[in-house]
Amino acid sequence: VCEEVFAPIVSLVSVPDYETAIEKMNDSPYGLQFSIFTNDLKLTQRFVEDTECGGVVINDIPTLRFDVQPYGGTKLSGVGREGPRWALEEFTEIKSIVIC
Repeated sequence: VCEEVFAPIVSLVSVPDYETAIEKMNDSPYGLQFSIFTNDLKLTQRFVEDTECGGVVINDIPTLRFDVQPYGGTKLSGVGREGPRWALEEFTEIKSIVIC
């Protein structure tokens, strides 16, 4: 996969082992969200630690999100985080006031 795609497309790449899969995933200039389908919680924890992305979805599609969760990517994916807290920060200008 050469470019980030926002469409109902699935990219299936055959790899010999877990390490090669992580290497290929992290080699991409993009990193919005990744998914892993497994019943192995130790593998899930390892996947979360090893991947370079904005979010990991376990046992569902990578586009799954809830409004209260931060959503955004790393590398060339996204320009920050989305979600209520981050939207408020985006529309807020902070000013410090000191009275002596």
